[in-house]
Amino acid sequence: MKLSVLFVVGSLLFAACGAGPSRARSEADDDAGVPATTLDGSAVSSPGGEPTDDGPSPETPAPDVEAPPAIFGLVLPLEGRSRLLGQQIAGAAQVMFAGDAEDLPAEAPQLRVLDGGDAETARRAIARLAEDEHAFAAVGLFDQTVSQAAAEAAAEHRLPLIMLTLSDAPMQREGLLWRALHTPALAAGTVARAGLARGGRQAAILAPRNGYGRALAAAFRDAWEAGGGAVVYEAGWEPAKPEWPGVARAARAAPFDTLFIADGPVGAALLSSHLAAEDLWSRGREPRFKRDKKVREVQVLGTPEWYEPALLSQAGRYLEGALVPVPFAAEVPSGAAFAARLRGAADREPTAFDALVADGLAACQQAHARLAAGAASVADAFAGVRVAGASAGLRLDRRDALERLHLLEVRGGAFIPAE
Repeated sequence: MKLSVLFVVGSLLFAACGAGPSRARSEADDDAGVPATTLDGSAVSSPGGEPTDDGPSPETPAPDVEAPPAIFGLVLPLEGRSRLLGQQIAGAAQVMFAGDAEDLPAEAPQLRVLDGGDAETARRAIARLAEDEHAFAAVGLFDQTVSQAAAEAAAEHRLPLIMLTLSDAPMQREGLLWRALHTPALAAGTVARAGLARGGRQAAILAPRNGYGRALAAAFRDAWEAGGGAVVYEAGWEPAKPEWPGVARAARAAPFDTLFIADGPVGAALLSSHLAAEDLWSRGREPRFKRDKKVREVQVLGTPEWYEPALLSQAGRYLEGALVPVPFAAEVPSGAAFAARLRGAADREPTAFDALVADGLAACQQAHARLAAGAASVADAFAGVRVAGASAGLRLDRRDALERLHLLEVRGGAFIPAE
């Protein structure tokens, strides 16, 4: 891949969302006898798992129990500032989902891609999918200006909707609604727990003074302290005019063993070089400066947006050993298989959004198959869904469907699975 557009678009999604508040195995429901599926319909193995009690309410009114046609919706920003991302995702999804619809038999699964770049357009798209296209379910990418309208429309038209959003809208509305995106709580919590497991106890947080940085910092602080650690130092900078030497110099004097940098790849690369100039380096698997008593090595934790080739080329030596949480990784078997399919189908590298859309559509297909196999209701069909074809995995017995992330480590100029 890597997350070549994720930081820019993710920041836009977060900025619009305000304050946002987690491998690749799949679990199927034994009673229904339907295997979990990937986007292309192939089955994956199913280790099983315990359901949680925070998923969509079974009492929610649902469409007819008889399985409707296998029609699925994809609502994306095809116009406006995020149109390039939306068009890119749409093209890949259409090719990988079903190819040319004109060549498919009528009973084959069908994908309907509609624009949802603003609130009113999203409302119309969801109404059309439910009332005119008779879609079984849909997946959509929404920011805060759109997510509330999309959730309301999906609840009104009783269309199951998996939402790639940082908004809490799918968590607050009644209906078959799920959030399937790596929130600040999930990303920061993942690296905080990993850092504690590796022996970290005293942490420092360095973050830009914007909504994204503050949310990540707060989520990390909560997770770190909940795990028994202490946050002993925090500092920030103005994103438009960072004063890197001063930030690095002040951080060097603080007594921490773990450093969380709540910024994207560019900021992390620049800051890490200034920290190195102050003799503060990321700690790898083995100490790198045993003979240099001036150098201090600490555990460094990053964000999903670090998953970029540019980070390795610009700051790999400074960030050796750093841990990076990601929803999609081409370095794990499931991610590698998805990346190979997308390269062959669309001749480009996948993004996390591609992977999450793919698994969201696979979840809809699996629920449709479960309903056809005898699930008691649409809600029951979705509650048993477990998918891990491309991302770190979705489970739809909970509103926050993305429950975990892959953990990568910067090592030798590459990203290596740390799990």
